[in-house]
Amino acid sequence: MASGTIALGPVSLNPMAMTPLLSHPPIHYAGQADPGQHSSNVRAGSLDAVAGEAAANGCRLVIMPKVPKRAVLGAPHTDEPRAYVYWDLPMTARQTAQAHGGQHLVLRVYDATNIDLDHQAAHSFRQYPISHDDRDRVVSVPQGDRDYVAEIGYLTNEGRMLPLVRSTYAHVPMRDSVSL
Repeated sequence: MASGTIALGPVSLNPMAMTPLLSHPPIHYAGQADPGQHSSNVRAGSLDAVAGEAAANGCRLVIMPKVPKRAVLGAPHTDEPRAYVYWDLPMTARQTAQAHGGQHLVLRVYDATNIDLDHQAAHSFRQYPISHDDRDRVVSVPQGDRDYVAEIGYLTNEGRMLPLVRSTYAHVPMRDSVSL
């Protein structure tokens, strides 16, 4: 694991409230380069092979604003804006990433407001460990009225990201601007 990162416990999801119940907070990276950026520790050919396999095998990832439900007795309350993320990751794409050194499956949610992630680093991102059985997640995002992009991939033992699939941009409004 890269220095400056911490190991996280599992994230469970309450299907009734669709609210994440974090045993530990996500890792936050703000105002700095992504520590999982591709470097010489991961061969460019490995990244190309993983990305090519993922695209060819129908990986899909969608992120959208999560509209808050009316208050439910006993449901956790949060004032943070949230996003709903769901995905399909065929086994063959996962196996390719694992064959190229992928060890830990993670979901990243990038603040990509007014930038092109193919050419610029995100303003910040949050990283969540996910299991192979997970298919969706509700995540808190740092701010509303921002554009977010989700990405799923594997971290290598060196802390490098092997991305499988990236979503398109989704605008998450301020919580106060969403009518109930």
